[in-house]
Amino acid sequence: MSAAFAERLGDRLNPILVKEVRQALRGRYFRNAFWFTLVAATLIGCAILMNALSADRVGGLGVAFFAAIFAVLAVAVHAFVPFWAFISTGGEWDENTYDLLVISNLRPRQLVLGKMLAAFVQAMLFYSAFGPFLVSTFLMPGVDLLSIVVVLAGSTLLSPALALFAIALSSLSRSRPMRIVLMAALAVTLVYATAASIFLGIGVIRSPEVLRLPEALATTIVLLASFVLVGLLALAVATARFAHEEENRSSGLRAIVLVIALSALACSWSARRMGAPVEVYLFLTIAGLVLSSVPLIFFATEAEALGRRVRKHVPRDPVLALLATPFLPGGGRGMVLFLGYAALTLGGMLPLARGAPSIGPSLIGGDTDVLQGAGVVFAYAATYLGLPAVLATKLVGSARGRALVRITIPTLLVVGMFLPALVGMFFGVGDWMQFRHPGNPGWMMLAVLEGGREARAAWRYLMVLYPLAAVSVISNVPRMLRGFREVQAASAERRARPAPARDGPV
Repeated sequence: MSAAFAERLGDRLNPILVKEVRQALRGRYFRNAFWFTLVAATLIGCAILMNALSADRVGGLGVAFFAAIFAVLAVAVHAFVPFWAFISTGGEWDENTYDLLVISNLRPRQLVLGKMLAAFVQAMLFYSAFGPFLVSTFLMPGVDLLSIVVVLAGSTLLSPALALFAIALSSLSRSRPMRIVLMAALAVTLVYATAASIFLGIGVIRSPEVLRLPEALATTIVLLASFVLVGLLALAVATARFAHEEENRSSGLRAIVLVIALSALACSWSARRMGAPVEVYLFLTIAGLVLSSVPLIFFATEAEALGRRVRKHVPRDPVLALLATPFLPGGGRGMVLFLGYAALTLGGMLPLARGAPSIGPSLIGGDTDVLQGAGVVFAYAATYLGLPAVLATKLVGSARGRALVRITIPTLLVVGMFLPALVGMFFGVGDWMQFRHPGNPGWMMLAVLEGGREARAAWRYLMVLYPLAAVSVISNVPRMLRGFREVQAASAERRARPAPARDGPV
């Protein structure tokens, strides 16, 4: 009966999940990784136990044993498993199985979720092997049960987020040389993520009392929420990459960007209620914008026209079509989304700024430091995003040209930060040599926050930055208006066509 139940369950599950789990468990990669980590954890754990007993250091045995076992577990679930997800996704290009998946009844989201769930199943096997040893450290001196739960919960959320990130990264290119570059970038990311998870996990185990502090609780909530947001963003990216070229690849990503903006605001309000410093509000805002920056670059440089399949899904109601405009593909509509993002964030932060304690002398009066800092960040974003995007619309019409523009935008940001420093080195400008120049958004923001002499110097630069940002936005107004008109025209076309008849009861 159990075999029959397992067979029926396999038929109902995501077929990609079933296929990937079978291949993974039969392959050498998982077996080698599993036995390597298990043997390593056993040897390290035995060495720590013998050292503690021989040196009579039983008091710190629990912390040392948990740190060793968790470090090996983190390498398995935060490095080996996401790397497998990257290789598995790349195999769809190498083995030419992607075309078969496209013509099947499977949706792109099913494909991505199947691979992510297969990676999560492997991670759960590691957790089931290492979990009892980690939880048993509660019986040893020096380990708190709450800290164990928090560390394992954070690790369990981080593992699928990294797997989705690896899948999204592998889906970006079919070219094998480019995937080697992406693999190297993933390896670096996984090393840093694994090291950070081990460092934070050991820190929580060694100092469990910090979990009772409001600041630590807020930090924990923000970290866990960031894992979820990164996973959702990676899911949307990978789904868009696996979708057909004529499908709507943009709306899901745009919705995730809105979720990121709302999440950053929610975390800012929570930090305010817990009495966090003003800098925390600004940090959360910048973190949300940085997380959304790459999608926003893609949105603002998309082809302007709606695809044929997308036009068929524009809402019939003109009001709904108007509200849906920022979430439909198109470069002009991407700029509408960015401006909405900025207005939502700054408007949501305005009540926080009014009652927040001032850090330094305000440039415009009142307790508005956090709002001034956020305004500087969004002014830079509007300048670097809007001007190249509108130039690309006028000069570039091909997909390759738009890709070049997308690479140019972050390149301009890097050049704007380092070129004035080099100029200052040649001409002996001390401030510029120390990156205190208008091309460095970080310095401009901090100068505005801290006040004093640097704030006055920053204000002279802001007199140029704000008009430049305004020019960038105004130059995109024709694109945005065309985007609105196209959506309303598509909505009118749908209203003009008779709705499909539904078969009534016979």
